[in-house]
Amino acid sequence: MSVFRPLNSDESNLFTVRCSFSWTSAPADGTVLCDQSSSSDNSSLETPTFNNLPQNFKVTLTGTGYINIEYGKSFTTHPTIFAMVRSASASNATTDGDALTPCVSKQGTLSIASGTTNATVGFRNESGALTNPPSGFELILVGPIKVGVTTGNSNKGWSIGSGNDPNTVYSYLNVGINTGSPGYALEVAGAATFRNNISAKTANFNPTTAESGTTFTLDASGNTIAILLPTPVAGLKYKFIVKDTGSNDITITSTSDGTNAANISYANLVIAGDAYSVTTVADVLTLGDGANNHTIGDYVECECDGTNWWWSGTIIVASSATLA
Repeated sequence: MSVFRPLNSDESNLFTVRCSFSWTSAPADGTVLCDQSSSSDNSSLETPTFNNLPQNFKVTLTGTGYINIEYGKSFTTHPTIFAMVRSASASNATTDGDALTPCVSKQGTLSIASGTTNATVGFRNESGALTNPPSGFELILVGPIKVGVTTGNSNKGWSIGSGNDPNTVYSYLNVGINTGSPGYALEVAGAATFRNNISAKTANFNPTTAESGTTFTLDASGNTIAILLPTPVAGLKYKFIVKDTGSNDITITSTSDGTNAANISYANLVIAGDAYSVTTVADVLTLGDGANNHTIGDYVECECDGTNWWWSGTIIVASSATLA
């Protein structure tokens, strides 16, 4: 099913029907040009195959230059309809009778009951007379549809892209995996396997909200590493693992806006086997303390509740981690 969000539109759940008709001489009036429910009435349909069209989609050459369309698809509003004459040769379109103008008329019903005409297309020559395209025509319908069993809002469902961003996929519906009645944005009934993102760092960097859940491995053997946490957002979570044994400090600073330090961090760490708790808000967590080397495998984790960062972790050498 073609459900997409075009790059220049904020509409979603647009459904596309496209078909091409070709002939060497125009069919007789009353000829069915394509009928999704019948394999025998598609001799003029060039593409796609009839079974790739919506159920009950039907196009009929009702009279000379006059074509009826049955959508066969439940659009929430009438789709946009494009019709274009096919020419035997683009170089002589004005002399072989191909210079026709398509006219679209949409009927008052969106019913998809078999036999219900939803729209008509007429092809008129320069004198205004209905005229059959001599070589066939192209037809495209694009319109919004309902997505989901109970929702009547066509702006719900899966969409690709957001506004002018083609790199995102999202849904406003609850999504269930192995369940037909999800109660959450994503509900998995059964086992789900996830692989955490791992990112190696050797210099200053700032984790992004999109990197939430990432484990960063830190190698400060060549220089210190300074890290700024992003603006607090509930649910953000990061893990930092030390990859070297050395005295170059690694600092991780909580911020109010991704740039400016803010006293919004608490800690409950285990350092050299002893509890290390910071119950007064602070801003900078330091791994290493000048002469106090950090150790390969030292790690800390932070999780945000939307206001504060909460630190936990294990450090091997005494005094080689502080939050102040």
